[in-house]
Amino acid sequence: MDEVLFKTLSKMKNNFSSNEFSLTAKKLGLNKRAVANGVVGNFLHVNAVQGDTRRMWTKRNQKIETFKRDKPDEIMYAIDLLKSNGYKILKQVSDWVDV
Repeated sequence: MDEVLFKTLSKMKNNFSSNEFSLTAKKLGLNKRAVANGVVGNFLHVNAVQGDTRRMWTKRNQKIETFKRDKPDEIMYAIDLLKSNGYKILKQVSDWVDV
């Protein structure tokens, strides 16, 4: 039974509903009695994160792919984005004065 549930989880998108999960699990061989007994719910509570609503889930330990940039490029991108939207960007500067 666990094999079917893990296979079902691997077929799900990153965000999915418990209804989608149950339907796919049934297609892969999980019997209706197991679904009715709460096996799916227990599995999802351990292997997924419940969303804002009770029926929405997100897979655990998913790598979030981000567009990789160097740190200076990332900062310049953010500054350019803010400037293009009308924001004024200021940088604090402190000077040392000879006494």
